[in-house]
Amino acid sequence: MKIAIASGKGGTGKTTLSTNLSSFLSETKRTILIDLDVEEPNSGLFISGKLIKSENKFKMIPEWKKDECILCGNCQKVCNFNAVTKL
Repeated sequence: MKIAIASGKGGTGKTTLSTNLSSFLSETKRTILIDLDVEEPNSGLFISGKLIKSENKFKMIPEWKKDECILCGNCQKVCNFNAVTKL
């Protein structure tokens, strides 16, 4: 069984719920808790467990190169987050 706890807003209790649920389930079943919070993966503050794997992840930040830009609007078309607008 896999259980995912997610929300786009901070402070909703995702860590509290996931750490308590995994602690409860671990009393009777083998349980793995994976904290994928990009800002504060802090489930380790609430649960004493064995860290099996840790990876640093980086996000790409768009960079506008004025000298190379031909104002074609391609970047606006391909941006999945609507973060680029050609004016």
